[in-house]
Amino acid sequence: MSQSAVSINTWLIVGEHSRLAMKTGIADRKLEFDCGDFLTYSKSNPLVCTAYKLPFVERCYSDAGLKILSIEKGSWRGDGMKNRFNHYQDVIISTRSIE
Repeated sequence: MSQSAVSINTWLIVGEHSRLAMKTGIADRKLEFDCGDFLTYSKSNPLVCTAYKLPFVERCYSDAGLKILSIEKGSWRGDGMKNRFNHYQDVIISTRSIE
């Protein structure tokens, strides 16, 4: 990745807003099982739906030498939430961290 490159990746990210959305039923899913760095609704097959906790996501980017420029919340959170990409999942825009 060049110094000026931008990376765009999609995730399901569990943060304060998505936790509230799941708790109140406005999100399109309820992820009842806490597996440490992520939540899921299937203990037997967590990859059916895996939503990663924000601190874990931030650590992944930091460990990879990337700086998160923005996190665009996806429509899976419900309540008319829409990101500028009109994408269902949360979208992270990042670049190489210069230190």
